[in-house]
Formats: sequence, structure tokens, C-alpha cells
Amino acid sequence: RYSAVLSLAMVGAFLGWQATAGLSAATVMIYSSTVMYRAAIPRLAKIPIGGVLFLLVVCWLFAWRPIVERVPRLGASADHWTMIVAGLVVFGAATTAQLISRPNRESN
Repeated sequence: RYSAVLSLAMVGAFLGWQATAGLSAATVMIYSSTVMYRAAIPRLAKIPIGGVLFLLVVCWLFAWRPIVERVPRLGASADHWTMIVAGLVVFGAATTAQLISRPNRESN
């Protein structure tokens, strides 16, 4: 359950908080998409959040320069707004996925 938080902490220790902010937002958005579509595509239930994070970290390691050139807020010019926006994206995507994956059941 807490493996994603521990994994993100390890990523932050090695890549820095700027990369962790962007990677956490991207990981939650991708994983939330898989949670939302599990009913239609049962194979998506087998995708672990750690695997999604691993894939994104590998992509970050190979393509960090073009990513930072395109989105300077994930590089050296990052400030507190980067963390705030990433946190809002993570919260919004996780909340949306939870609401969609568990429809409201009315009690009789």
C-alpha cells in the first residue's frame, strides 16, 4: 500500500524534488487511467503502480534534457509553485479515479 510513497522518496533522493514532482504527477495520472478502465479492460488490473513509476523514471533518465527544455519548471528554475501544481494534479487525478472506479451505491 505504501510502496508508491517509498518509491517516490527513493526517486527524490536520487533525482531531486523537481523530478519527483513531475514523475509523481505523471505516475498518478497514468495509474488513475488504468484504475478507471479496469472494468472494460481486465488486464489493466495487473499493472502495478511501481511498474508505472519505474517506466517513467527510466524515460526521465534517458530524456531529461528535452523534458526540462520543454518544461523549465521541472529543472533548475523550479520553485514552490512546481510542488503545489504537482500536488494538485496528484490529488485531482487520484480523487477522480477513485470516484469513477467506485460508483456511488445508493442504500435502500
